[in-house]
Amino acid sequence: MTAAAMNNNAWLQSTLCDLLGAPHISIRGIPGIRMGPGPVDIFSTRFNNHFALEVKAIVAGESVDRGGLKEKLLGLQQHYVPGSAKFQTESEDSTKGTSDGEAHVFLTGEAENVGAYEVSVSAETSAGDILDIKEI
Repeated sequence: MTAAAMNNNAWLQSTLCDLLGAPHISIRGIPGIRMGPGPVDIFSTRFNNHFALEVKAIVAGESVDRGGLKEKLLGLQQHYVPGSAKFQTESEDSTKGTSDGEAHVFLTGEAENVGAYEVSVSAETSAGDILDIKEI
């Protein structure tokens, strides 16, 4: 695995940790009542910082746009428990992640409501932040 691929894997793991550990705050406005600034939605802020407007993703075989990707990552966040989650990258002798724009990370964990889970995430960072999330 090249040094660039290892850096991409580290970027992808860091991005997922940032997103999955960030609080998501959704406040619905009351019609006719103007509300002042509320709490900052850290998840949305980090999502917007990490992914371009034209990001596309494949989640469990289904092509999704930016909004769909955010929705799926928020769904994964519901099961994410930082203490039980473990990240793995491809091994040194693996052929995956050899391109400078590719990254591959595996996330496994244990959630109270669904039990054990495994997620494989592949990202192509050189082509406009294209993510390929194989399973959630």
